[in-house]
Amino acid sequence: MNTLTKNSLRYYYYNDLFNSALLITACSNYLFNQFQNIFPQKKKKKCLTIYNGVGKSYQMQLLSTIKNDNIFTAARFVPKKGLDLLLDAFQNYNTMRLLIGGGDENQLNKLGMRLEGDIVILGELSSVDIANHLAISKLTVIPSKKEPYGIIVAEALSCGSPIVATNVGGIPEVLSIAKEKLTQTEIKVFNCWVKLVEPNAKSIEFGIDSILQNSGSIEDYLALVPKFRNQFIWEKRLQDYLKIFLPLELPGLMLRY
Repeated sequence: MNTLTKNSLRYYYYNDLFNSALLITACSNYLFNQFQNIFPQKKKKKCLTIYNGVGKSYQMQLLSTIKNDNIFTAARFVPKKGLDLLLDAFQNYNTMRLLIGGGDENQLNKLGMRLEGDIVILGELSSVDIANHLAISKLTVIPSKKEPYGIIVAEALSCGSPIVATNVGGIPEVLSIAKEKLTQTEIKVFNCWVKLVEPNAKSIEFGIDSILQNSGSIEDYLALVPKFRNQFIWEKRLQDYLKIFLPLELPGLMLRY
């Protein structure tokens, strides 16, 4: 939408749709700010952020204190996911494997990237497979250059994975949600196992090193996971929708719950 010119017919119809809507929701404040820049809404109170939850595969995943020597990531093979940054950062970890889910080597080649070192392309994965990798990998890296929300961050947290994630888009909001119910002591533990870094190879490498050199107990981190999971329960998110929608008068529309 940000490529539309304001005198185009498509912009006119989008703008008419948004102006006539009773409510507009987005999955992050970051996304809403972008939306407001393109389609300013006079009634800002009708614009609400309702965060996403995670699927049951991640909520029910067994936690593991024993982690393998793999770095894991899963993403669409598109430029904004920052796989090139991760590949650059990984060159200094010759004792570990990098597992990448979400695409194939041909798609990686189309992005101008080549595999060097112990890198395994896993292809498309089911949510069950992703949850299992998140639970047993040494750490998960989310190297995005742009990210409207960052559901993989919430999924990784729910599976007890140490995380290195870039400070872009909605990712900082996801981490803030995870920490909402933590005590100050628990936040210190959280910060030892979850690193927010800048979207460049050097910062990602620094984040990986920080986790690998962490002498803290993984058990202390895993003890926080039930609190993470509770923050990303879909039922809780749906209740947020119901609180908003039930008081509305929608002419000619019967809502059944």
